[in-house]
Amino acid sequence: MGTKHWKIGDVTDSVLVTLAGADLPKGWHFENFTEDHKVAKDSGGFELLMNPSLARSFDVDALISKHIDIGYGPKDTIISADFPISRAFPITSEEALQRQTTSTQWYNRMKLEIPLTVPVVHGRDPDEMENHLEMYELDEKQEVCMGSNLAEAKARVYDHMKKGGQVKAKKGRPSTTKLWLDVIEMMKVVRNNEREVFLLGAGGMNAAPIAALLGATSVDATSWRLNAMMRKIFCTDHGRYIRVGMNPNYEQDWAKDFLEERLQDENYPFAGMTFEELIRAFHLRGAAGTEVCKLHNIYELDRDAQRISDYAGDPDGLASMLTDRFHSTWKDSNNLRVLDAALASIKSDASVAENISNLKR
Repeated sequence: MGTKHWKIGDVTDSVLVTLAGADLPKGWHFENFTEDHKVAKDSGGFELLMNPSLARSFDVDALISKHIDIGYGPKDTIISADFPISRAFPITSEEALQRQTTSTQWYNRMKLEIPLTVPVVHGRDPDEMENHLEMYELDEKQEVCMGSNLAEAKARVYDHMKKGGQVKAKKGRPSTTKLWLDVIEMMKVVRNNEREVFLLGAGGMNAAPIAALLGATSVDATSWRLNAMMRKIFCTDHGRYIRVGMNPNYEQDWAKDFLEERLQDENYPFAGMTFEELIRAFHLRGAAGTEVCKLHNIYELDRDAQRISDYAGDPDGLASMLTDRFHSTWKDSNNLRVLDAALASIKSDASVAENISNLKR
């Protein structure tokens, strides 16, 4: 395991690749993925969110060449170059409009060369979001990505933004719940039940099903590997982490029952092991133990995406399942608050998609 001979395309069919700073060889896509894979190629807007000064030297033509050189498949989503608008740091309305204009120009340039290019819609409120959507002049059925900015609730991102030349925020780091309530209002603008919506950065263990409830068809996540590095694995049945490193809780009844059930699933990467053998694998030293945790988390995200998709056309059923999940071992008040707001928002206006994709970034 420590030598990492496995490729991510061998263990999941939904992947997001970030091109910003990546030195990938010509034809790289075809060496790693088949036509059955759903691959999104991110153009690096997140880097501009953390450091807006990089936008001045951004070369969209070089980005187009990189996309073409590494290749892309028929199911790919090429995410347009975009200049995100922060919800945590104050900027003027003029600056917000300029960023929207820049994103629109970059999209138009990329779309000419790469037809699979999908625009990213940004805004701090529904009116700004509506304005940016209109700037793209899209067909109502055309897929869009929506910048959620949920990552700004993470200390590592927020602190990095402070160092990247951003205007110093008047208030502290926003809460994930507050950002989610903003996202719920924004999703009303872009969803219409005929359009695929990629809600960027909303692929976490508990974020993905709420995003699906709001009408998102695709999400992406980094949490599968970041938590694996801290020896934390997903338990989507309960919406909780199982800790196999510091302060372990894997011997608790709910965690042990969950893992023993997974070991009986023939599709689980470590099916056939005993519980004790699996725990020893999680505890392997160095990269080996981390890789075991990663493979578990990848599997869990894919399994849950399929479970969410089983509620296609039934948002009330999905909401009921999530209510049970957030009460199963403890009352998850924050996620319950977001869930209630999401359910109130959609009413009869959105439905769960048949094939939810949770792309591993």
